[in-house]
Amino acid sequence: MSRKKSAMSIALVISLVLGLVILVVVGYIFNQESRRSALTLEDCRSRGGSCEAPLQTGEVCKKNYREIPNVNCPTSGDICCIQIK
Repeated sequence: MSRKKSAMSIALVISLVLGLVILVVVGYIFNQESRRSALTLEDCRSRGGSCEAPLQTGEVCKKNYREIPNVNCPTSGDICCIQIK
Protein backbone atom coordinates (compact mmCIF):
# COMPACT_ATOMS: atom_id res chain seq x y z
CA MET A 1 0.00 0.00 0.00
CA SER A 2 2.78 2.46 0.79
CA ARG A 3 4.31 1.93 -2.64
CA LYS A 4 1.02 2.86 -4.26
CA LYS A 5 0.73 6.02 -2.14
CA SER A 6 4.30 6.97 -2.99
CA ALA A 7 3.67 6.57 -6.73
CA MET A 8 0.53 8.70 -6.50
CA SER A 9 2.27 11.47 -4.60
CA ILE A 10 5.17 11.56 -7.12
CA ALA A 11 2.67 11.73 -10.00
CA LEU A 12 0.82 14.53 -8.20
CA VAL A 13 4.00 16.55 -7.66
CA ILE A 14 5.01 16.12 -11.32
CA SER A 15 1.54 17.20 -12.47
CA LEU A 16 1.60 20.28 -10.24
CA VAL A 17 5.07 21.31 -11.45
CA LEU A 18 4.04 20.87 -15.11
CA GLY A 19 0.87 22.87 -14.51
CA LEU A 20 2.84 25.67 -12.88
CA VAL A 21 5.34 25.78 -15.76
CA ILE A 22 2.51 25.96 -18.30
CA LEU A 23 0.82 28.73 -16.30
CA VAL A 24 4.03 30.78 -16.21
CA VAL A 25 4.60 30.36 -19.97
CA VAL A 26 1.02 31.36 -20.83
CA GLY A 27 1.30 34.39 -18.53
CA TYR A 28 4.55 35.45 -20.20
CA ILE A 29 3.06 35.17 -23.70
CA PHE A 30 -0.03 37.14 -22.65
CA ASN A 31 2.15 39.88 -21.16
CA GLN A 32 4.25 40.21 -24.34
CA GLU A 33 1.21 40.37 -26.63
CA SER A 34 -0.49 42.95 -24.39
CA ARG A 35 2.60 45.14 -24.52
CA ARG A 36 2.76 44.87 -28.32
CA SER A 37 -0.92 45.82 -28.62
CA ALA A 38 -0.48 48.83 -26.34
CA LEU A 39 2.43 50.10 -28.44
CA THR A 40 0.38 49.69 -31.62
CA LEU A 41 -2.48 51.73 -30.15
CA GLU A 42 -0.09 54.59 -29.43
CA ASP A 43 0.89 54.82 -33.11
CA CYS A 44 -0.54 57.69 -35.19
CA ARG A 45 -1.35 55.63 -38.29
CA SER A 46 -3.21 52.97 -36.30
CA ARG A 47 -5.54 55.72 -35.08
CA GLY A 48 -6.23 56.86 -38.64
CA GLY A 49 -4.01 59.92 -38.53
CA SER A 50 -0.93 61.11 -40.36
CA CYS A 51 2.23 62.64 -38.94
CA GLU A 52 2.74 66.21 -40.10
CA ALA A 53 5.31 68.91 -39.39
CA PRO A 54 3.83 71.91 -37.56
CA LEU A 55 2.65 74.66 -39.92
CA GLN A 56 4.55 77.93 -40.33
CA THR A 57 1.39 79.89 -39.53
CA GLY A 58 1.52 78.74 -35.92
CA GLU A 59 -1.41 76.39 -36.32
CA VAL A 60 -0.95 72.78 -35.39
CA CYS A 61 -2.72 71.03 -38.29
CA LYS A 62 -4.07 71.98 -41.71
CA LYS A 63 -7.63 73.21 -42.18
CA ASN A 64 -10.23 70.45 -41.60
CA TYR A 65 -7.69 68.50 -39.54
CA ARG A 66 -7.40 68.10 -35.77
CA GLU A 67 -4.48 67.06 -33.60
CA ILE A 68 -4.58 63.67 -31.90
CA PRO A 69 -2.71 64.20 -28.61
CA ASN A 70 -0.42 61.68 -26.91
CA VAL A 71 0.45 59.52 -29.92
CA ASN A 72 3.83 58.58 -31.36
CA CYS A 73 5.18 59.86 -34.67
CA PRO A 74 8.40 58.44 -36.14
CA THR A 75 9.98 61.88 -36.68
CA SER A 76 10.61 63.96 -33.60
CA GLY A 77 8.63 67.20 -33.61
CA ASP A 78 5.89 65.92 -35.91
CA ILE A 79 2.27 66.09 -34.82
CA CYS A 80 -0.41 63.48 -35.44
CA CYS A 81 -3.35 65.01 -37.34
CA ILE A 82 -6.63 63.42 -38.41
CA GLN A 83 -9.04 64.69 -41.04
CA ILE A 84 -12.45 65.81 -39.81
CA LYS A 85 -15.22 64.87 -42.22
